[in-house]
Amino acid sequence: MRKLKSFVLMTLFVSTSLLTSCSSNDDLKEGDSSITKNIEIMNFASRKNMQDKIDEIIALKNEKEIIASAEFIKSNKYVNSQEQKLSADEILIAELKKYHTNVLNNIYDLREQIGFISIQSIADEINSLNLINPAKANELKIKYKSLLTEYQHLTVTIFDERLANVINLNGEVIVNGEKDFLIKNSQNITGKYLRDESVNSGVAASSGNLTIYYSAGREVHENDLGFKFYRYYTQLSAIAIVYTGFIPTFVPVPVTYNVDSGSLAGFVQVNSNPFSDYAFTYDYISGFGPSVRNTGGKSNTLYKPAGGNLSATFITSYTTLTCNLKYNEIP
Repeated sequence: MRKLKSFVLMTLFVSTSLLTSCSSNDDLKEGDSSITKNIEIMNFASRKNMQDKIDEIIALKNEKEIIASAEFIKSNKYVNSQEQKLSADEILIAELKKYHTNVLNNIYDLREQIGFISIQSIADEINSLNLINPAKANELKIKYKSLLTEYQHLTVTIFDERLANVINLNGEVIVNGEKDFLIKNSQNITGKYLRDESVNSGVAASSGNLTIYYSAGREVHENDLGFKFYRYYTQLSAIAIVYTGFIPTFVPVPVTYNVDSGSLAGFVQVNSNPFSDYAFTYDYISGFGPSVRNTGGKSNTLYKPAGGNLSATFITSYTTLTCNLKYNEIP
């Protein structure tokens, strides 16, 4: 049933993309586009206001990403027969360049729309520029190196991915009249923040230039009164490795994830017997895009991922991967 639902949703999004597609050509906008009402630092009256703004920004990003991913999946699936004289790698690189050009234009449009350049948008920009303009990507990495790091071959911020959407290029945001998340050095962050922790991740499947990663872990949240609570999640994500010359480039790639029923991550209470039964489980879910994530409801109890199993098929136009794995608790 889940597979059918995923197929229907993907068909709907692909059809929608024909009507509302982002840039259909290869024209890239200026990354340093003049923002008419530039906000140097986000200022929130409360943590709740900040989380509401983050939700708004993420919703806008997801809306744009759905269209870009659907366009990539559609265009990459129906390659003109005249292009068959090109190698499979050449076709893939051409299609990935179109996709990441659209991703970059979405980033620049969003900056203009909200009037703010976040450190998360810099990380996202780098991951697409690695293929489109490696020199500029390297320039941004050097400029913001104290706020960036690497994870699974991609550039990420040292903050949680949600919060990084409202943190400026100095590592700051104002909450309730005070600067928060101010960076003292690259390893220490003052203030309390939402983050992922106790993450169990690994390679679900890999062949040629495509690698699929699985992850399970817990999100740490904080309410407006400063009390922590948790949400638990599973995630699948895809990375393509392509060569321009002899240099390998790692970029996110939209994939269709068809996950078999019964694929799940188990969680146990912290400090419990690691060989005990799972306290609860979360499914790995089907979908399409560079990644899909299943996040559960609010919990006040601390649990950790303790193994799981994943059986799935990962589809692109140029290859299909499958996995049937069982993994154990993180050390």
